[in-house]
Amino acid sequence: RRVLFRSNQLSVDYPKSPYAPYALYQAAEYAERRGQAANYEEANNLIEQLVNNYPKDDLVFYARLKQGHLLRKLTYFSRAEQVYQNLDNNPQFAQHPGRAAVELALADTHAAQATQDPSHLEAAHRIYERLLDLATAPVPIKIEAGYKYGLSLSRHGRVDDALRVWGVVMNFLVRSNGDVASFGAQGEYWLSRTLLDFGALLQQEKKPAQAHEAYDLILKTGLPGAAIARDNLNRLQPATPAAQ
Repeated sequence: RRVLFRSNQLSVDYPKSPYAPYALYQAAEYAERRGQAANYEEANNLIEQLVNNYPKDDLVFYARLKQGHLLRKLTYFSRAEQVYQNLDNNPQFAQHPGRAAVELALADTHAAQATQDPSHLEAAHRIYERLLDLATAPVPIKIEAGYKYGLSLSRHGRVDDALRVWGVVMNFLVRSNGDVASFGAQGEYWLSRTLLDFGALLQQEKKPAQAHEAYDLILKTGLPGAAIARDNLNRLQPATPAAQ
C-alpha cells in the first residue's frame, strides 16, 4: 500500500512533472498486482486520472488498453468492449503499432460474451480471421488470433474449418524453418497450444499419422509442451502384439 501511495503522490505533489503520468500508471499496475476486485477498481480509477489529466501523453494508449483488461477481470465485458472500440477507432492512434493487440483484446471480449449473445461470436470470428490475414499484424498476434479462431470453430462443430485455420497457423512455423525463437515467448506459447490442439483434433478425426506430425513438430523445434507432446505420441503408438 505504501508503494502505491508513493507512486500516486508524485502526481499529486508535482502534477506538471513529466513523470506524473508514469507515476499514475505504475500505481495502477501495483494496484492490479494485488489481485482483488477492489484493487482492480482502484487501478481503473488511477487510469482514469491519467487519461483525464494527461490526454496527450504517450502512455494514454497503453493505459486505455490496460483499462480494458482490468474491466474484463472485473467481468464488465460490455464496458471493456467499449474501451477497446474507442481506442481502435481513435484517429490519434491510427498508426499506433499496438492496434493489433487492441483488436485481439476486442475479439476476446466478444468471445467472452458469446454464450449470452451469438452475434458476439460472429464478431469475434471476424476479428480473429482478419488478424490472421492482416499483413501488418505482428506474427505472434497472428498466431494467437489463429489459435483462438480455430479453437472456437472446433468447439462449435466446425471441425474442417478449424483444421484449415490451424493449418494456416502451422505454416508460420514451416516458413520459419524451425526458428521458433523468432516468434518470441508469446508466439512460441500459442504455436505450442495450436499444435497440441491440432493433434488432438486430428486424433478425434481418426488421422493418427497427421496427429503424429503435429506432436513431433513440438519436439523437433523445442516449443513448450514437450512432455505433453511426448505423452500423446506414446499413446499414438500401436499396441505391441502379445507374445505367442
